Amino acid sequence: MSVSTLSDRFHTVIIRGDLPKVQAQYSTNKSMDISTEGHWINALIDYFSDGDRWKSRIEPSRFKLRHTISNGPHTSLADRHGLFSAFLNAYNSHEDIVLSPDDLWLMVTIYFAKYINGNAEKLRHVFVDHEGEIELTIVQTQAKPDWNEFLESMRNKIADNVKNDIVTLLAANYSTTSRVESLLFYATIMNTFRKYFKYTLRWTLCGIRKVHFLGTLDDWLLLRRKTEQLQSFTTPQDDFYTYIDGVLPVLDQLISTYQGKVDNTFWDKIFDIEHAGPESGSWTKITGWFLRLCYGIHMKEECKMDEVALHPIVTPVEFQDEYANEKRTCYIVGGFHGIESRDEWHKPVMSLAIFDDLSTITELESSSTNELLS
Repeated sequence: MSVSTLSDRFHTVIIRGDLPKVQAQYSTNKSMDISTEGHWINALIDYFSDGDRWKSRIEPSRFKLRHTISNGPHTSLADRHGLFSAFLNAYNSHEDIVLSPDDLWLMVTIYFAKYINGNAEKLRHVFVDHEGEIELTIVQTQAKPDWNEFLESMRNKIADNVKNDIVTLLAANYSTTSRVESLLFYATIMNTFRKYFKYTLRWTLCGIRKVHFLGTLDDWLLLRRKTEQLQSFTTPQDDFYTYIDGVLPVLDQLISTYQGKVDNTFWDKIFDIEHAGPESGSWTKITGWFLRLCYGIHMKEECKMDEVALHPIVTPVEFQDEYANEKRTCYIVGGFHGIESRDEWHKPVMSLAIFDDLSTITELESSSTNELLS
């Protein structure tokens, strides 16, 4: 007869309370075991040698540990199947087993990943619409790579690129699920769809080191007021009104920065640049708040790099030359033509130019000449 009991940590059910004590059929001498790092290096060697590490010529020194997390201490390592080993230790030694739904779900999802990878092409239409592999890239700019954040962000990218709610289904959301379990399930999700995606973490340390403001604080406040006043020439339903709505918070951040109130999160998100699309048709994608400054794409969360454009002004002027008795069309062109980069700073450079269109030269009509002389 089974009996249920409750404690602060466990919901305990007695299965065979009358089992006699026997000698433990396992060792807890951790000093005789390899480290967690060594365990996973062996797993990598197995991976590269089709499961037969003993015949492999791969040296453990090939691999260097970069990051690890765990949901608890261990007293021994499980070489082939952790859940099985825990059951076996308890069963053979007449002892207890501790189970969480995360344990069983991890086992099932790892096997699911194996099934998907073994049938990737047959099942492709179920999960994705593209052929080949799409590169999914996470860009990080902090002082050192954040692998936990990478796993979480990649989980979201995969969810954006697969059909149905499979990513939500595969994630763990039990009352027992801590951040460690969540991250491991994100890694399992990545493994599940590795035949459809190429995963990249780009650690660039990109970012703005300093901002050198020209002008006074009053100048920047004036810029903000003048920009907002442009909304009086449009309506809230118009896309340019919406554009100004997006520009104003950016100007507010610039003004705050001028005043010494720096929001590093804002400055870290100027833009992210990554490659997207399948291998045969990849393109460069940009995201970030700079898109808000670009009228026409200001409502987009992401766009192709070549969509970011600020076209020059081009204004025709009819030039009437009394002395040569001819007229022609001139064009005033201007805007930003370059960047000045020196002493580790970069500044946009603007200019204007005026050109004769020599194909438009005609004789100045007499009436025009008379008007000029009058």
